[in-house]
Amino acid sequence: MAEYWSDAQAKTHQYTIKSRQENRRQKLIKEALIACHRFNVDVLLLPEYSTRPETVMFIQKTLQELESEVTVWAGTSRIPDNYKPLIENPFSSCDKWSSILPVVHKLEDGKYEIFTQRTKRYGAIAANEWFNPSGNASPLMPISDTLVWDTRQDPKIFCTELICSEVFLSNPGNLASLAEYRKQMLKRLGVNSNVDCHEAIREDLTEFAASIGLTRTKNNSLHRKSIILIPAYTRRAVDYQVFGQAAYLSSGLITAFCNTVAEDSRGQSCFIGDSCWDNDKSDQLRAQRMGNYHGVFPGIFEQSSTEKGRGALGKDEQALIIADIDPINTIPGKPRQQTLLSPMELVAHIPIIENPETQDTKITTGAESIIKKGLNSTMSQLEKAILKDASPHEIDKALKELEELEIKSS
Repeated sequence: MAEYWSDAQAKTHQYTIKSRQENRRQKLIKEALIACHRFNVDVLLLPEYSTRPETVMFIQKTLQELESEVTVWAGTSRIPDNYKPLIENPFSSCDKWSSILPVVHKLEDGKYEIFTQRTKRYGAIAANEWFNPSGNASPLMPISDTLVWDTRQDPKIFCTELICSEVFLSNPGNLASLAEYRKQMLKRLGVNSNVDCHEAIREDLTEFAASIGLTRTKNNSLHRKSIILIPAYTRRAVDYQVFGQAAYLSSGLITAFCNTVAEDSRGQSCFIGDSCWDNDKSDQLRAQRMGNYHGVFPGIFEQSSTEKGRGALGKDEQALIIADIDPINTIPGKPRQQTLLSPMELVAHIPIIENPETQDTKITTGAESIIKKGLNSTMSQLEKAILKDASPHEIDKALKELEELEIKSS
């Protein structure tokens, strides 16, 4: 049941209300923004349904405080029916129940703008997802084409996005079902019931194909969108990994798949690029590759990897993965140019470890001593492996044991 504040009540509470979930969300996002700022990151992608309007405005404020150049694709925010802010904000005019992919971007004049034009249009049929898919009247257009750019070459112009289940636009056999499901959602809401969803999906597909196509025509944008950002909330991460592989093999596209970690969403986020189809590479050659983690590349999907998840994050793993991507030379080719650097390199894997200090999560003295003993043993193995350095997988094994002990201790 919705409860509305009077203006007097709102003033008493200084137009704010405390929320533990939002407080946690903002703490995590703030640390991620600080890390991205220090690493000179261009784009930060958050998972689907991971933000609320107030979260996005917090991101805007934090970026301004940091004077950061980071542009944030801020997951998605679903606008509730009773969303009536007393102070107007960029979400005030959004359609009720619409699923917005807001982008926070720094303009030429130094101001940080929130763009809310991009809405989700095609829902997850198997999950019975429900939202307002009315969207804009124009065909599906990458957000990067609507942002205001400065005069320098900005790597963000090479980005486009598909919101979770919109990935299934890639299979022609799905188009009729996706269009029909969108029609059913519109009919249920009584909004834009006269929209021809089957014609609209063809227009959307044509627009998306033109933005990512290798062949450029006079009607296309000068810059091909070679990086696909996918904020997701799904239990079927393998579908997105297969999509990323197909996109790379067919068109040289690099995919950033960012999936929510929740009870009904199974993480496994990853970057999918030039290492997604490396069956000819042995473990020995893989271990010799340059990298910050001694032959292990957490968050980078590798088809022939013997690691669990093939390099993707774990189902319950929260982490900030930073990768350096060449948006122009995404395909090394054979023979590879002698001086061409790798199209995608792992820069950092920053784990997010939460330790709620509440009475019911404290461990007993006996359990604490057992865990400390296990930690000491694991650290000893880790030190030996680092000294050898010829067996990077021993380091990886010790780190995983350390992670399991951390989960047990919390």
